[in-house]
Amino acid sequence: MVSVLAIDIGGSTIRGARATESGLQEEPWTHTTETIDSADTLVDRLDAAYDDIDAIGVAAAAVVDRETNELLNVANWSGWDLTPLGDTFSVPLAVENDADASALGLKTYGDVASDADLAYLTISTGIGAGILRNGELIPGAEAGFVNVNWDGEIQHSDV
Repeated sequence: MVSVLAIDIGGSTIRGARATESGLQEEPWTHTTETIDSADTLVDRLDAAYDDIDAIGVAAAAVVDRETNELLNVANWSGWDLTPLGDTFSVPLAVENDADASALGLKTYGDVASDADLAYLTISTGIGAGILRNGELIPGAEAGFVNVNWDGEIQHSDV
């Protein structure tokens, strides 16, 4: 069975747990962003706590650069490069905006048609949105930063 380290990096809290297709395999751990203040600190803590991981999935309350696995435009911190996380464990790493990941999760595991139009809103430390149009993710359509036109084009604001 594939063992995934699932991590949620929020604006004020970082959570994680080992998971499989059957669900969580342990009680989730939680740290504040004050105690894990950099990507290097996160990598060090996880390297000491885990072995035998097949993949890592990160959902982050941030604009995500999918080419570099860097977290951008975050209120409390910015510029976290998460590539060393996958490198440390020698496993595939997937990094996604938290609301985008939730929208994709609903499509995959929820009662949502494969070609649905959907807006998933998350309200926590900040406000986020994951948007599917005809079942396809419109990546980076973060509610606090941009508007999405009906044709699926992202309209960036000057704010």
